[in-house]
Amino acid sequence: MVDARRQGGCPQLEDLTGPARGAVDLPLHVVWSGRRSYGLEQPRSRMSLYRTVLAEGQRQDLIDFLNRDLLLAQWPVLRTLISRPIRDMREGAFPELTTARDGRVKGS
Repeated sequence: MVDARRQGGCPQLEDLTGPARGAVDLPLHVVWSGRRSYGLEQPRSRMSLYRTVLAEGQRQDLIDFLNRDLLLAQWPVLRTLISRPIRDMREGAFPELTTARDGRVKGS
C-alpha cells in the first residue's frame, strides 16, 4: 500500500473522474500479476477493480480509474472487502464515504 502523504496527498472525491462504463486496463505498476482488464458493467469485475486501485494505486491512478459516483454507490459493500487500514485511510481522505457507508449519499 502506498502512503498518500508520499504521493502528493490524496485527491478530492470530485477529482475521481474515471470511467463509469466500458473496460478498464490497469497498468503494471498497479497490478503486476493476474487480471489486468475489468468490465465496469459487471458488478464483481467493477468491485475487483476498485479494490485493486484503492489498495495499490497511486494518487493519479485513483483520479484516472475511479469514478466518484460509482465509488459512493458501491462503498457500503466495497468497504467490507478491503483491509481496515485501507478502509480507514480512504474514509479519512474522503469523508463523504462515511455518509455513503450509512446509506445517506448527497449530491449523487
